[in-house]
Amino acid sequence: LHAQKPPTKDITNGNIAIDSIQKLPQKLIGVARATGDSVILRWAPSTVGMWLALSSSGVVIERFEMDATTKQLSTTQRLTPEPIRAWDSLKWKPAVQKSDNPMFLLAAQCLLGEWSVPQTSSIESFRTAVGNQGNKFTFAMLAADNNPLAAEGLGLRFVDKSAKRGATYIYRIYPSNKEKIYRDTAIIL
Repeated sequence: LHAQKPPTKDITNGNIAIDSIQKLPQKLIGVARATGDSVILRWAPSTVGMWLALSSSGVVIERFEMDATTKQLSTTQRLTPEPIRAWDSLKWKPAVQKSDNPMFLLAAQCLLGEWSVPQTSSIESFRTAVGNQGNKFTFAMLAADNNPLAAEGLGLRFVDKSAKRGATYIYRIYPSNKEKIYRDTAIIL
């Protein structure tokens, strides 16, 4: 996990200052859990902007196997022929209709739902829009942390079913976007 300095507060009204939000580090953070016959990978972006970009562009996952005696790494094996992205509305709709899990439904609302924003050009409406995006991001990460299917639907989870019991792997998860706006990589051992 990456520790970071909290954003500065606007002294006048207690809101987070917009310029401090723009300075937050862009990180992709990952964890893994071996289950015997597979390895579950879960990752999360550190900012709203990175979450929105990864939802559409997706991530690529690569794996290296470490030799137990020489500690040398194998060549890269790409595990995802296509980038892992958040589900589109066509995939969410039938899954939502079958589910009664509040975290799964919350994830769908955060990714696809409408959030009202005042239609004025005031600074207050801008702050409201930024706050709404921040809330969607926070609740989406909460849902992904508490429901595996929500994490999958948000494009934040992968199960490596080709992992061998007893092997040591290093996974690399990185944005697939061609623009290279977000370049951080999560490395998991």
